[in-house]
Amino acid sequence: MSNNKIAENLKKLRAKKGLSLEKIARLADLSLNTIVKVENGANTNPTIETLTKIAEALEVGVDDLIKWGNCRKKFYKTTTILWK
Repeated sequence: MSNNKIAENLKKLRAKKGLSLEKIARLADLSLNTIVKVENGANTNPTIETLTKIAEALEVGVDDLIKWGNCRKKFYKTTTILWK
């Protein structure tokens, strides 16, 4: 998993919710430094515990932080076409 994708998704979700880095850190009970490193892609391997806390703070699932955009939709469409 590219941590840049996690960083990108975190940034988008945080902006969508209108939350600051500081607010996410408080809600997730993580240091501001940890949140900054994950969002900037400097933390190359955030733990599942860290991702879970961030996801809970954003009120989303961990999969929303690690997903690759429309991969699921493309896979589903491809699979559906193959089985028809």
